[in-house]
Formats: sequence, C-alpha cells, structure tokens
Amino acid sequence: NANANGAAPMASSPAPQRARIGMAVSHKSSLESNRMELALGKVMMTNNDRFCCTRLPTHWRSKRPLPEAFRVLSLTPVPDGTKVVVTASNEVCQKCELRNAVSTFADNVAKFSDFRFLGKSGRGRAFILAIHIYTEPMQIAKLPDYPIKITVDGPRSSRIRVRPSAGAGRSKSKASASAAAEDDEDDLDDSPWNDAGDAHFGGEGPAGHLNYNMEFLANDDLLSDGPHTPLSPEFPYT
Repeated sequence: NANANGAAPMASSPAPQRARIGMAVSHKSSLESNRMELALGKVMMTNNDRFCCTRLPTHWRSKRPLPEAFRVLSLTPVPDGTKVVVTASNEVCQKCELRNAVSTFADNVAKFSDFRFLGKSGRGRAFILAIHIYTEPMQIAKLPDYPIKITVDGPRSSRIRVRPSAGAGRSKSKASASAAAEDDEDDLDDSPWNDAGDAHFGGEGPAGHLNYNMEFLANDDLLSDGPHTPLSPEFPYT
C-alpha cells in the first residue's frame, strides 16, 4: 500500500522485536538459575513462595559485612528496576538501623552491596527480616524461621576447655617412656667407651669384656708368685 505521497511504507525494524525476545530468554534462564540455587540449598525460602534469599548466620556482629553478599531471588518474573527494601525488627526494636538496605531487581535478582546491621537485637533476642518488593500490588516476604542475633562482639568461640581422658594420658606417658628408653639405648650404643672397649678387648659390647676377664684368669703369668706392691703397710701381700 502506498502512502499519501505515493511512496511504499517502510518496513518496521526487527531490532526491537529481537530485543524483546532476548529479554524474555534472559528472564527465563535467570528464573531457572534461581530455582536451581534453591534446589541445591544455596539460598533459603521465605514465607512468600515467590521469593528466596541468601542464607543468613544465626548470630552476627554489628557493623560487620555479612559472610556472603545478600541477595533476593524471585521464582516468578519481576520487572527490571523494581525497588526492594529490607527491614529488620523484633518485639523491642521495631526498626533496626541497616546500611545499604535498598536495591532493585535485574534479571529477577536484587543484589545488596555491603549490606550491614548497625543496630543490636538486645539480650536474648533476635531480628526477623522482612523484604518489601514494590510491585503492583506490593509484596512482602519474611524470614520468621531464620532469626538473626546481632551483638557488639558477634559470635565467640567456646570457653570450655576439653581435657584429655585418663586413658589418653596414660597412653601418651607410655609412649614417652618408650621413646626415652629407645633414646637411652641409642646413646649407649653410640658411646665412645663401648667403642674403645670393643676395639681393645676384641669383642663387641659386653662379650668383649667377658673375653678379657677369661683371658686374665687363664694367664698363668699374671697369677704366679712374684713381687707385688702392697696396697698399704697394714695389709701387705703374702
């Protein structure tokens, strides 16, 4: 069909259509990826079956970054740019002070850069997180089954010292005594006195000294009568 000037109408560009198709494919793959993370236990489910989020520690330190960047994942399509706000509260503190608690969705994922708790939950208490998704209508996802305790010092290592059992102590003592005995035997074997005795008396170890004693008793010259030097005037040799 020709227009008023008689020229043929220009064909619509296929670029916007391809962009829409690409966005649909991207959203579908991101939803599949989110469901896979949930199936593998990498994220935890909220009380809203459309949203899950990063796992939180049960106890954490105030003003300290979380061990893993906090994310909110959608299991159904959410328009890009949708605002997300995280709040935390308990029966005493109705609104915990948070840092970087606002983000937006992109490919069905809202990432919170450097999310931190600045307030404290109080003695014996913990915070419950609430995630506000500004869709039409607005949706709220909470974590009532995953409270997080926030303190000044954070989690501490246990102060209870584990004492070794009596059996383990005895085994260790026996092992130490055995090792010490082996070291003593090695020292005797390596003694220069043993080497000198072995070399002089023609034997190895105690056997060499025994050979020397036998040779001494069998030597008639050594046992024959002859001039002897007395040990003292009181006890002369006869």
